[in-house]
Amino acid sequence: ISVDQARELAQQLSLSSYEGRGTVVVIRPADAMNRNAANALLKTLEEPPSHAVFILATTEAHKIPATIISRCQRYDFRRVSIGDIVTLLRNILNKEGMKATDEALYAIARAAEGGVRDAESIMDELITYCDGEITFQDVFDVLGLVDWRVLHTLCDALSAGDIARLLTLVEEVVSAGKDLSQFVEEILRYYRNLLVCKTSGSADLLRLPPDEIAEMRARADRFGLVKLIGIVEQFATLTNGFDSQLAQRTALEALLIRLSKVDVEVSLDTIMEKLVLLGQGGVCPSGAAAPPKKEPGPNPPEAGPAHAAPPVPAVSPARTAREESVPPARPAAPPAAAITPPPVPAKPAEPVLSLETRQRALVEEHPGLAAVLGVFRGKVVAVKSGAGVEESEVEGEIAPPLGLDADFGDDTADPD
Repeated sequence: ISVDQARELAQQLSLSSYEGRGTVVVIRPADAMNRNAANALLKTLEEPPSHAVFILATTEAHKIPATIISRCQRYDFRRVSIGDIVTLLRNILNKEGMKATDEALYAIARAAEGGVRDAESIMDELITYCDGEITFQDVFDVLGLVDWRVLHTLCDALSAGDIARLLTLVEEVVSAGKDLSQFVEEILRYYRNLLVCKTSGSADLLRLPPDEIAEMRARADRFGLVKLIGIVEQFATLTNGFDSQLAQRTALEALLIRLSKVDVEVSLDTIMEKLVLLGQGGVCPSGAAAPPKKEPGPNPPEAGPAHAAPPVPAVSPARTAREESVPPARPAAPPAAAITPPPVPAKPAEPVLSLETRQRALVEEHPGLAAVLGVFRGKVVAVKSGAGVEESEVEGEIAPPLGLDADFGDDTADPD
């Protein structure tokens, strides 16, 4: 729809209807309007004449400018089922006086993907193309699709791992002038139907004739669920555009070879479980070489009888400060494979010494303390350099056991 057509439509709507009481304008497909045409029609859509009604029909609403959508009331219609489209196509053929096989009608309905307008357009092309009866092959020739029998053959070759047959099929499709992008989409749709047959099997989800559904279920039993999911994911990534026909063909052939040789049945959880077993020295995965067994080495020497630790020499009181400052020599590092020694017996408890014995040992070790300290039984109030106790209050019995003369006075006594 061009700008001139949009302006001409706005001019016609300025005139009143002659026969009817209103005017209905149907724009189909509405996504065919370019941006300039949409801007030219925008004013008319915003303030339409009282007798005019606009209907914009499209199957790709996302292509319509937002300025147009904001000025319209949107009604989304559900896709028409394949059975209803087939019934509609039969009615059209009866009016035209032509015939078509059921396979051809179902192929047209699948290609329309729930759109009645698309199905009618395909039927118009086939009526012009064919003479008499429309066959299944005529539909594939007009639409440029790949025969379903080719997809069945590809599925059989892929499950059997027949690489030569797979490459031959790709060559036949390219030689027939088919679009590889469309061929990949057909393969993806085919394996999607296999996945549905494997998991659900609902006829409403498949949109296939009954005999075709039975054949798809039989082929779905040849694959595991994990493998079917892997195949669908691989072909889904291949639907992206390629720069050249050669690159697309090479990528398709490489994918078919990989899927025919690589087993994708093993899930990630199974792989991780086998790796853990392999790391623990368990059973290796099937097809993998077992790790070499380690030959037993020489037996380690047996541990000898346990010996008691030598007694620690007592520290001499006459050690000098220089000797005390020297750190003891560190023991040699044990060998790498040292045997754990037996537990050392608990050290016997030392005998409890009396107060006088401890005091005498203290004075013997530090002779200088005898001149400044007094030992007694009680409370020390003061210490003086002299004999006797003068004006002191001592709690307890005074005991100079070491021949020390202690002088005890009050807290405020003169230190001299």
